[in-house]
Amino acid sequence: MLWWDRKARIAWELDELRRAGYEVDAPDITDDIMTVGIIVDLDGDKHRLEADFGELYPYFRADVRAPTLTFDHHQHPFSKNLCLVRRGTDTGDVEQSLAALLKEQFPQILATGWAGDATSRGVETEQAEPVTAYFAPEAGSAIFFDGGWKLPDGFTTGRLTVVRDPESRKRPFRGVVAEVATMANERVLSAPPYLCHPGDRIEGYVVKLSAPILEPDAARLYAELKRTRLRGVHEGKTVVIAVVVPEEHAWRDASGEGWLFVVREGGNPCYFARPARVGENDLRARTPELHALDQKTVAVFGLGCIGAPSAIEFARSGAGAVRIADCDAVAAGTIVRWPLGLPTVGHAKTEVVAHFIRTNYPRTKVGRFGGRIGATAGEHAALFEMTEGASLLYDASAEPDLSYFLADLARNRGLPYVGVSGTQGGWGGVVVRLRADGTTGCWYCLQRARDEGTIPAAPAAASSDVQPVGCMDPTFTGASFDLATVALTGIRIAIATLLEGEGGYPAAPWDVLVIRLRDASGQLLLPQFEGFTLPPYPDCPACNGSGSV
Repeated sequence: MLWWDRKARIAWELDELRRAGYEVDAPDITDDIMTVGIIVDLDGDKHRLEADFGELYPYFRADVRAPTLTFDHHQHPFSKNLCLVRRGTDTGDVEQSLAALLKEQFPQILATGWAGDATSRGVETEQAEPVTAYFAPEAGSAIFFDGGWKLPDGFTTGRLTVVRDPESRKRPFRGVVAEVATMANERVLSAPPYLCHPGDRIEGYVVKLSAPILEPDAARLYAELKRTRLRGVHEGKTVVIAVVVPEEHAWRDASGEGWLFVVREGGNPCYFARPARVGENDLRARTPELHALDQKTVAVFGLGCIGAPSAIEFARSGAGAVRIADCDAVAAGTIVRWPLGLPTVGHAKTEVVAHFIRTNYPRTKVGRFGGRIGATAGEHAALFEMTEGASLLYDASAEPDLSYFLADLARNRGLPYVGVSGTQGGWGGVVVRLRADGTTGCWYCLQRARDEGTIPAAPAAASSDVQPVGCMDPTFTGASFDLATVALTGIRIAIATLLEGEGGYPAAPWDVLVIRLRDASGQLLLPQFEGFTLPPYPDCPACNGSGSV
């Protein structure tokens, strides 16, 4: 049973509005969206506000618009909706009536709703109101550009070159702004290298305005630009016009530049394409602690259900380069715990992951090695290339002998080593971090600590190997979402190690993490993480330079 009765609640709202002195024009209360007219008196002039009570009111607050009023701030320029409370569904007070909200907030809008107001600090939420965000783009469209671009002073009209994604040759338009030039073809702006890719070159124009044209219809805005700024210019079958206007990128600071794209294709109706900011600063803004990661190179060995999502996560986090190594192809049955699905089956894992990173996270450079380590001609040169100039070796091979070799390889190359593995059944996992500077133990020290019980084993199913039909070898069982916990923990430790001492992401004080997702009987646990340090054993021959082990 609902905790409220919608009709009774709206009737209460209407009574509260009348009790507060408002003249109310309300239709009969129904289960549909209901619009209520509210008359307000502003210095002797009467204006009609309109409040929409939605079908799911009061779970979601009423929307109020002021059709006869225009404000620079706190109002949608096209729908005329007023911003009475901060955006987001967490800001409403279900116990507050609309009448009380209007009495409290509407005078604040009247006092601070214009661009020149200096009285808004401490009264309004201090956030920017970018005007281009109000224009509705065509669903699925996107034109990528560097959001840090600034057109030079005096620039008014110029040429635009957009490289269109060949897969979007039919509406909606998707592409990258490759170049902005003057009408005399003098280059002004160029796309960053990571955005450059083959495609159809579409020529268009850039118009820089001193103030936005608040026209929500793309065809009418296109016609206005043609009449006032682009009279007589040549047009191809498809044309894109970039409209650059001053807008707020910080609270009450309109010194930024907003970009709006209008697309016309043949005789079809014009539409707005979504402006997609993908410059370095645009992509860094949401992860400020990871800025230095773009100077780091990670060598990832093993692209199974832990290594493949880890490689993708390094790229997503902004690593400058990821080098990947694996000898296998994607098997059909593994997609239940591999990050990508059926279209990748049969392709080399290195090919699939490299293509995915280049397509989706092009700032990250990708190198790959597809041979079987220990059985491939030329692997000395390949391993040298994998690790030359690298910042960290990330081992997700889940093969103890190979991990032993990779730990020694990292030590000999002067690289920190992070090894990540899950246990049988996905009951837990282990993350190991070995430094190359002698402040932690080595692979031998790790095995000795395990043998002596100072570092415990992670929980594992007693026997959960299966040999799926058609496979040459048995494989372990375990769910993707359990193993993802292990992979993401490995990423955290790796990035903490990569950025240590650079003032960004916090340092990790542990050398070994044991992860428990189930107890010894296989029952679910809240994820448990136990951290250990691994100092060198005083008598370790490898750590003390007395020979190999």
